[in-house]
Amino acid sequence: MSEVGVRRLRFHFVTVVWGEPYVDLFLKVGLPSLLSPNNLPYVAHKTDSVYRIYTTQNDATIIGQSPVFVRLADIMSTEILFMEDGDFESKGFECFRKAIDDVVRDDAGLVFLAADMVWADGAFANLYRIALSGKLCIMIGSFRLAKESFVPALLERYQSLDECTLSVQPRDLVRLSLEHLHPWTKSCLWDSLEFTSWPCWLHWAIGDGGLLLRQFHLQPLLTRPSERLESTIGSLDGSEYVPITHPSYDDIYIVEDSDEIAGFEMSDSKYCVLTVPGNRATAVKIAYWASSRVGGLYPMTNRYHRMFLQHRIRIHADEIKPEWRMVEESSDKTVDMVLSLLRFELVFRIIGLLSPQSVIAMSKRRLYRMIPSSMRPNLLRLYYSLERFPFLWRLFGEPRSNQ
Repeated sequence: MSEVGVRRLRFHFVTVVWGEPYVDLFLKVGLPSLLSPNNLPYVAHKTDSVYRIYTTQNDATIIGQSPVFVRLADIMSTEILFMEDGDFESKGFECFRKAIDDVVRDDAGLVFLAADMVWADGAFANLYRIALSGKLCIMIGSFRLAKESFVPALLERYQSLDECTLSVQPRDLVRLSLEHLHPWTKSCLWDSLEFTSWPCWLHWAIGDGGLLLRQFHLQPLLTRPSERLESTIGSLDGSEYVPITHPSYDDIYIVEDSDEIAGFEMSDSKYCVLTVPGNRATAVKIAYWASSRVGGLYPMTNRYHRMFLQHRIRIHADEIKPEWRMVEESSDKTVDMVLSLLRFELVFRIIGLLSPQSVIAMSKRRLYRMIPSSMRPNLLRLYYSLERFPFLWRLFGEPRSNQ
């Protein structure tokens, strides 16, 4: 392709971030890893792109004055946009909808970057290459790391002298990440004795140097919406966003090797720990979860999620050895069993409707409709603040997912 053709490829990089812990993590780790040589600097040289950060007015000052943001502004067009006061969690979704409107207007690709992600060098050079091949959507497998131990170890080894760049090769990042897995990531291991109550991810350990991922909920790294979204969406990975914006599965590229693109989320080790002591993984439990609905309304998995599960995703710090094949074949049998059981999805749903959690959820919806609309925002803020006290969620049904 000619250089003129290459420059027609445009990306809108978008981050929504607010609050001191997340802004600090973004400026110390997330953004510096994006500024490694074969990430945003590579893409900025090849394309006409823009990086938009949605944040509060107070946090905008901190971000705009930081040396790492100044470095970003030196290599590509940047904008800091203010989020309106109010419930910032809901405002975050409004920012995402605005970002979709912008890429539709500019005929660009949308790269939504969470503030608490760390990226290996080369991830975005490969994103550019894949997009140049004609793929409209790129999905990646990922997992959570324990922020408290991972971040100090990462900065000690890889932070540049000016603190503006973190350049880590994929296998080095994987090797370090495997030493600092988040409790929820560990609970997604198939042989865990405290298997998760929210099995959107299934993991198999390959010695000390790798994880095999089979995941319903992959992360959309690049999407290219062709029209505005008229309906409300939930989380990007767990909703209908990708099927709606990319109705042809052939337009989607699944990254199956961490050598190509590696990025991991950093979270407090006490955040969203959906473990169940004494719980063991079975295909029936996975199928039951996959066929259920959030609050009895929204499906946990759609047709794309079940197709994503069929992909083997290798996260590895060393060369692929014969033992990988044995584990992959074992995981294939598990996935085949789960998908076979999902043919009886209606049976699982009927069972789910009779569960105590579903009865409680339906009662909550009826109660909610009885509350005056003017009081509902404050009620929702109180309800979601309960995530700080996990033991209270036992009174309200299943643990809440905070992906």
